[in-house]
Amino acid sequence: MPVWAAVVLPIVTGLIGVFGGLYGTWLGVAQAREQERRRVLGEAAGAYASRVGGAANAVGYAVGTGQPAGRPVDEAENLVGEAANLVAPVELLFDDETGTAARATRERLQAAITALRANDPAGARDAFEQAEEHRADFHRRARAAMW
Repeated sequence: MPVWAAVVLPIVTGLIGVFGGLYGTWLGVAQAREQERRRVLGEAAGAYASRVGGAANAVGYAVGTGQPAGRPVDEAENLVGEAANLVAPVELLFDDETGTAARATRERLQAAITALRANDPAGARDAFEQAEEHRADFHRRARAAMW
């Protein structure tokens, strides 16, 4: 083996080891970053979905009773109001379409309550059905964004 090869071979081997180590570290950091992103998205989507799910159940019950006032309507309105605080993190973390679906869900739930208070059960049912469609759209988009 020539002398120059005896000098170059360990240098090249060492450089391959260094670059391999750097690449492995980069992959580990990228994977950790992606896991953290998914965790944050999952927490935001989970908090919103559970809160808006409870609000949707309450609104659905209130719409089912058809009464313009009373405890079911008041409780539904409170739960929809609580869900409003969780729309902003969803809009901040997810894409525009997912944020729009979250906001539209909350707005249609509020519209159902407003229609109930105006003694318009048909309008309340329509708004509630639209809210359920937006909620399904939110779930579909949030799942796609996380995976």
